[in-house]
Amino acid sequence: MDLVKTKWLKVVSFGSLILLAGLLAIGSLADYFFPSNGSTESFYTSPFMLLLWGIAASFSSLLFWHQRHKSNISGNTLHIALIIILLGSFVSHIKGKEGTLDLSTYTQPTNGFFFPNGTIGHLPFSIQLLDSKITQEESNTPTDFVCQLAVYESDGSQKMGEISVNKIFKYKHWRFCLQDVSPHNCSLCVSHDPFGIGITYLGYSLLFIGVILRISKHKKLLKALIRPSLFTAVGIGSGIAFTLLQIDITPVYVLLDHPYILLAAGGGILFFISYFSFLGKQTQITKRVHIALQISLYTIAIWCLAILVLRGSIIQQFPFSGETDIMLLLAFFGCMGGLHFYRRPFLCILFIVLYTLTLFAAAPNGSLPFPQPMPPILRSPLLIFHVTSIIAAYGLLLTTALLSTAALLGHFSENRKLFHFTKALLAPAILLLMAGIFIGAIWGNIAWGSYWSWDPKETWALITLLVYTPLLHHRLLGVFTNRIIFFTYNIFAFIAIIMCYYGVNHLLGGMHSYA
Repeated sequence: MDLVKTKWLKVVSFGSLILLAGLLAIGSLADYFFPSNGSTESFYTSPFMLLLWGIAASFSSLLFWHQRHKSNISGNTLHIALIIILLGSFVSHIKGKEGTLDLSTYTQPTNGFFFPNGTIGHLPFSIQLLDSKITQEESNTPTDFVCQLAVYESDGSQKMGEISVNKIFKYKHWRFCLQDVSPHNCSLCVSHDPFGIGITYLGYSLLFIGVILRISKHKKLLKALIRPSLFTAVGIGSGIAFTLLQIDITPVYVLLDHPYILLAAGGGILFFISYFSFLGKQTQITKRVHIALQISLYTIAIWCLAILVLRGSIIQQFPFSGETDIMLLLAFFGCMGGLHFYRRPFLCILFIVLYTLTLFAAAPNGSLPFPQPMPPILRSPLLIFHVTSIIAAYGLLLTTALLSTAALLGHFSENRKLFHFTKALLAPAILLLMAGIFIGAIWGNIAWGSYWSWDPKETWALITLLVYTPLLHHRLLGVFTNRIIFFTYNIFAFIAIIMCYYGVNHLLGGMHSYA
């Protein structure tokens, strides 16, 4: 009886998650091909979708409770955190209020704002715009938009406040964030959610604790992170030094901007390893080959990091504002992966393919586009944590997709090893993806006053997480003991990553289309 009960809990839990992912994808694509004013977001929050989320959460909670003795403290913490986050989201949906408020320095204090349906809401106090300004660099590029506000109580008391792109104004559980600004005018997003945000943030806190506990169990992963962490620390330190000393590094950047030389080197290394590992009859790569491989990978990794540092120094910000920077970061991670697995030819080749493809994507015309100043919304310290975790996850998931493709097409005798390698990489990849998504949600709550707005990038990030969830629970789902099914599912799951990155940027657009 327990086996039958567990089986149905699994079917309903994971089946509802996949159904949710499919419906979210259909809604996102339908909004592109058949544009409608807000009806897609209404679909995402419709009673049917809320019911489906409720079914998924309820049955997943029952399954978690039924299997809790088989999980460790990190797994239990992660599951409890996700349940709390969903609960907080539901409370926000039921009890929260959202609207817009237009202010002008020429008007008197007001307490009225508009709900999305056009009806008027009222604040328990009055608010007035005192001043609005745009701060600029020497190149006349906007760096921030700032508004000075005054709040008036009925008893005559008042409070002054300031609001900017990455800084919301909070007063008595009411939150105000910038939507648009011009001289003497601004448009604010108004929200009131005293309970849901607190519950959700409790879930976020538990989630990050669970991620840290889970990753800390992967000693090999932590060892692998030492090298890229040291490289990154040196790169950040160098970039800060260049900025503080006001050194003009543009000529150095122009000199180093020759990625196709490195692409050729990547292809050469790929052929080099392939020949000695597979085409040749040698079973061991010679020591000289190992040394040559390491020198080449170190050279390319240093080049990628140097270019990123120089690009960041030119714009005086962390250089993660567009596809070029993201591809360079992914290439850097590929080199780090190759260095970590240089004694395992097959894995090393996959990481070389990764950095070669990403370098090609970074500079399809032969040179990198010159770095441009970031929009104000990206000038946040959370940028580096959000982007690096997401891109590291993308790199690992791309590696698992390449491993799965090789296992299915190559019929390698080490199919069992590929199976275990793929499973080993999936857990940290999905955890990093999860952490990156929720760091982005916290950032959105700070910048836009809402941690979720059903923007296409957010929607597809959630779809990606839902699609990969069954793979994270491969031990629980017997269907994934079949390696062909496991590898096939993993390849198709990567389509969600492609859509989340390239599809949203070049097709669906939205607030995140620059990322």
